Amino acid sequence: QSAAKFASQQNISSIRFMQDCLVEVFCMKPDSMYKHVFNFVKEVALFVRNSLIYKTQEHYYRVYSWEVICSLDLLESLISKHGSGEKDVLQPMLYPLVQVMMMTVTLVPSSRYLPLRFHVLKSILRLSKKTSVFIPLSSLIIDALNFSELSKKPQGVGNHFNFMGTLKVPKDVLKTTSFQEQWVSQTVLLLAEHCSQWSHHIAFPELFLPLGIKVKGYMKSDSLAKKFKAQLAQFLEAGQIAAESMLQKRQVATFSPKDAQKIELFINEDMKKGASPMDKFYQATLKQVMKQDKMSSSSDVLLAGDRMRVSNKLANAKDVPEYSGAILDKEKRKRSKAPRDSRLEGTEEVHNDEDRVEDFEMSDSESEE
Repeated sequence: QSAAKFASQQNISSIRFMQDCLVEVFCMKPDSMYKHVFNFVKEVALFVRNSLIYKTQEHYYRVYSWEVICSLDLLESLISKHGSGEKDVLQPMLYPLVQVMMMTVTLVPSSRYLPLRFHVLKSILRLSKKTSVFIPLSSLIIDALNFSELSKKPQGVGNHFNFMGTLKVPKDVLKTTSFQEQWVSQTVLLLAEHCSQWSHHIAFPELFLPLGIKVKGYMKSDSLAKKFKAQLAQFLEAGQIAAESMLQKRQVATFSPKDAQKIELFINEDMKKGASPMDKFYQATLKQVMKQDKMSSSSDVLLAGDRMRVSNKLANAKDVPEYSGAILDKEKRKRSKAPRDSRLEGTEEVHNDEDRVEDFEMSDSESEE
């Protein structure tokens, strides 16, 4: 925890290496591992409970710190390795840990803590995948699109934001076009990963139905821009095709829902047949997000005066769909007759009210940072 207290983008990989080493050390004495994990989960749960009871800035910061987040990652690694089976020593700690992690995600409903939200959700998805236990995460993931910043006009283009080693977003970065594009892309990616994991399950149509209805609601609302609705439409189409395919396979099944062994055999055979439409969409979305991160990390975009100088590494960036039109010449924007922002096409005018969700309503010191 002393090392995690000073976590940053530079040393986050070293902290993860120490976590892996600690997991191996615990594995040497599995009999005593349960006691330590129980105390860790209990300690974090007490932090979360005190935050819900007292609702002070001090208690919130105690939970939303790298010490707690790294502790949750360590617990996730331990339970993923020694809690997947019914007879594993850490299997009873799976449910308490998931409850603590889900409460951590929803503790402070502020858009500035989106990196922390995505970080914990990814940990829960890894835990669900390694233990083969279904965890209902679709509502927690898609709730990231409810924040008011997405419905307001962005203030500037901005640069690529690195989520690694970051728990909180600066206010000026939160309202930029670049960050909001990453915001929606990460949300769609997590939704696709969650659905891809269960797209071969026989109950996938029932799992996807409420999520599909919610996604349609976002597509009909005026709070999202057209390009964001297009990403949701692609996700919805992939999910509907996968659900319809599973319904057709279920119609020719000769067993009943109570035959657990035959259902398991049905799922394994479906996985052997190849990737589902949702699997393909997830892999394509992941590849696109990784491509954006790689290009942004290797690029050297400098602002000088009224113009932007782009390095040779992005000389052909205009040919990439994700970057076409992302870097605009400032002089051209001045000459233009103030065209309407493309982010607001097809949407109604939005009032410039204050953010719907404040960081901490009980204290004013947050704004002085």
